[in-house]
Amino acid sequence: MPFKLGFTRLLIKAKCKLSQDPNWCKGVTEKDIDELLKHAPNAKQLRVSEGILRWYDSGGDPFVASNYLGNSESVALKNYIPKELQGVLYSHQISKFQHLLLAAATDKKSYQKEVLKLDLGDGSNDCYELYITQLDSINPNWRQLAETNAVKSRSDNNDVFALVMNKENITRLYMAFEENNKALRNGSTPDENTLILSDVFKNLVSYVNAYGQRRYRNLLRDTINSVRKL
Repeated sequence: MPFKLGFTRLLIKAKCKLSQDPNWCKGVTEKDIDELLKHAPNAKQLRVSEGILRWYDSGGDPFVASNYLGNSESVALKNYIPKELQGVLYSHQISKFQHLLLAAATDKKSYQKEVLKLDLGDGSNDCYELYITQLDSINPNWRQLAETNAVKSRSDNNDVFALVMNKENITRLYMAFEENNKALRNGSTPDENTLILSDVFKNLVSYVNAYGQRRYRNLLRDTINSVRKL
C-alpha cells in the first residue's frame, strides 16, 4: 500500500486511540486529527513540512533544510521553503542585528535605554537591565561590534587551514554539526568549539557539492549515513 494511504490510516488509528484514551497523546485531540485529515496529508507534504520546521528551528540555515530534504541549498530554498517565510525570518534576524549594533554603539551611554526603545516611561530599568543581561549571557563580546580596531584585526587575520578528507574527520565534523543543531533547538548556546566545527562542516559540504569530485561526495554521503545509523 502506498505510504500516502498508509499515513492517512495511521491518523485514523490514532483518532481511535484518542477516543478510547484522551490522554494517549498529550496536546492532541480528535478534532486536531479531523482537521488534519481534511487536507488529505501525504508523505510529500510531511517531508516538506519537516524540512521547513528544521530550517526554521536552525535559525534559517539552508544547509539544515538541504541536508534533510536531500537537495542542494539553492534547490531547498527555491522549491521548498516559502519565500514569504524566508522574508519574515531573515528580516527579523536583520532587525535583531541592527538592534544589537545600536546597543554596542550606545554602550554605557546615558541615552542607551531610549535609543533601544526600552524606556517604559515609569522610571523602571527592569526591562532594560534584563535585555543587557541576556546579551551578556548569549555573547559576552557583543560590545566589540562597535570597536573598529577589533573588527579590523579580525578581518586582517585570515587564517588558512587544510582538512584531510577521511571518514574520521568527517564524522567528527558531522557530530559537531548535529550537536550544534540540537543546542539551537533546545534554546541553548553551543560552545565555541562545537560552533566552529559545525561551520566548517557546512562549508565543506557546500564546497564539495559544488566543486568536489564524485569520490568526495560519496565519502560525505556514506559517512553521514553511517553516523545516522549509530
